[in-house]
Amino acid sequence: MAFDDLDQAEQEESDRSAESAAPDDRDRTPDEPSTSVERPGPGSGRDPSAAPAEQPTTTEQPSTDPADPAFGFDEAKQRPLYARQAAWDAFEDALAIDVEATLRRNDVRDTPKRELHDAALHVLAEHADEVAERVLDERGVDR
Repeated sequence: MAFDDLDQAEQEESDRSAESAAPDDRDRTPDEPSTSVERPGPGSGRDPSAAPAEQPTTTEQPSTDPADPAFGFDEAKQRPLYARQAAWDAFEDALAIDVEATLRRNDVRDTPKRELHDAALHVLAEHADEVAERVLDERGVDR
């Protein structure tokens, strides 16, 4: 059940993005940066000679309050992951039993799933060799 509606959600997001994209942005892939530039003009409510408005950055320092998530919902990207049920069960158990217990001992409660998943992906990326070894083991490849 974890990602049953993911394909539909991604399609809806894609449809919304296509509807609101500038003409030059419609042919780019979702991972490519936008090349369009917003130019203030008549009716935009902005003075074209004024300095550009400050854009929010995602490089802000994380909150120092452990009760706050490390990053906001808008920074998260929902993507599908496909695994067998036993792997999902082990993953969810590890998060619920081990990770969340450690967080609670450190007075961190109600951690959003996005934050747990983000941390898990960072750990996985740091241990890519172990992932490759597991795939080889599962396939019965002798090394």
